[in-house]
Amino acid sequence: MISKNTVLVLGAGASMDYGFPSGEELLQDIINILDGSLLSENKQAKQLAIASIAYKYYEMKKESKKYNVTALFNAVKAFKERFIRSNTASIDDFIDQIPKDREELKVIGKILIILSISRREKENRLLYKNEKLEQSHRYCKELEMTHQGGVISLVRGWYNHLWRKLYYGGDVIKNLKNLTIISFNYDRSLEQYLYLGLLGMSKPDEECKRILNDNLFVHHVYGKLGNLLWQDKENDGATHNYASFDMKLFDQHASLLRNDPQPGEIPNAYTSLNGYDKMRKILVEIASIVDEIRTYTESTEETESIGLVKQKLSQCEDLFFLGFGYHPENMKWFVPKEIAKNKNLICAGTTYKVGSIVVKDMLAKHMKNILSSQSYTTTKGHLVKPEFSDYNIQKYFQEVRDIN
Repeated sequence: MISKNTVLVLGAGASMDYGFPSGEELLQDIINILDGSLLSENKQAKQLAIASIAYKYYEMKKESKKYNVTALFNAVKAFKERFIRSNTASIDDFIDQIPKDREELKVIGKILIILSISRREKENRLLYKNEKLEQSHRYCKELEMTHQGGVISLVRGWYNHLWRKLYYGGDVIKNLKNLTIISFNYDRSLEQYLYLGLLGMSKPDEECKRILNDNLFVHHVYGKLGNLLWQDKENDGATHNYASFDMKLFDQHASLLRNDPQPGEIPNAYTSLNGYDKMRKILVEIASIVDEIRTYTESTEETESIGLVKQKLSQCEDLFFLGFGYHPENMKWFVPKEIAKNKNLICAGTTYKVGSIVVKDMLAKHMKNILSSQSYTTTKGHLVKPEFSDYNIQKYFQEVRDIN
């Protein structure tokens, strides 16, 4: 049951139970897409695929005269060289620092985010996983397998804990209304998990859509990979189903392009690829959600959704930071006047692999307006202080402080 106005702030660590990368792993994924073997062994083909998506993006915006495929292919190579040398703390940092006169590099960066996260969006990862069968496992003797065998195990990450609070804690609609999600992630895994949960309770599909669209509030600070098929189309945003793109796109480029492309070969390869209906559809789908990804600067532009976030923060009683890195740019979200006026607010959360000392320093520096304004006194007169712990999220809810 969720009886209080509760805000969950999700960082990259919040999705890791379900196969998504940490911020550092996302950097590694992008480097390995650009200069490694991820998606395809052919580096030139991958660079052309990314350039082709960027060209399709400009085509759809009717700005294709601004850049041709060859120029964008060279821009991908320039992005790679800058990115590898940057020693950046995050892909968001890197994209935000790109000069305004190199807009095409920002577009390429957003495409790489989409490719990196999308390949991890698979429904089965939300529900079960394959693991090696150890000799001590209860199945080993029964199935007469060696320890090299494999079994399927259920995934019971913290989404499952939240789901039980929502569904088994009384009125699911009332519980959803008391919950606000502020996500700094691009993936839609939590939304899809809750949708699958409702479907799993044999509720009609239309009812599941209605319950979530009417009562679940999720704000992705830096955008997301488009709207899910069941979601209301906010601001006519692009739609992308919860599944990875067909990565054969890169193999198709590899079949059209040699490792050492000659002058004039790149535009011809793009034209050839664009003739395949299936590949063209993938280009369009990826290109259509590029603008759904936002930089630091773009994320602070005042919108109706951001206004609602501030309102929710001003009214919340429990503010949980989960799998959050406490980056200074992200912490700026939590010091508006509306939050500082909230006398009932209790800050809590995880510091797993960040460190309690680092987090306390961040809180003192970036959240002093909030912390200094709190009385920490509950309705029963007990003193309550911010509770941050190095536990992972699931363990934190079990051992330190639960949602209630």
